[in-house]
Amino acid sequence: MSVEEKNKEVCIKFMTTSPPASFDLLAEDLSWTIMGKESGSELKGAQTKEQFIADLAGAGNTKGLDNASEKIFPKGLRLKIHGVIAEGNKVALEAESFADTSTGKKYNNVYHFLFELRDGKIVTVREYMDTAHQIDVIKN
Repeated sequence: MSVEEKNKEVCIKFMTTSPPASFDLLAEDLSWTIMGKESGSELKGAQTKEQFIADLAGAGNTKGLDNASEKIFPKGLRLKIHGVIAEGNKVALEAESFADTSTGKKYNNVYHFLFELRDGKIVTVREYMDTAHQIDVIKN
């Protein structure tokens, strides 16, 4: 199996495995950045592994990345992976989420994740999504 195929497997497993098991796929020096702006400022900026895990826990996320925050999405959030490509240590993954919010709104976002891996662990993630949709549905 090529390094690209192995890296794709790691990223797919991360996106479809519930915490805390999924956290084993993250490097200790992880940097996770949501690429977007809210009112002219970054949504989160770069987060360390500790900050990323704390952020998920603080949101009440006990079911995993594919089920997101129980507080916001009481019935869970379904994630569909549309495509995955890899070149060297980089993996690009396209996905779409489907959920109903606790306020009854439909949440259907699209994502692009650019992962960088080292020694079979995820080191860097740049997450792109429709931030206007996220703000409109979750914060309004």
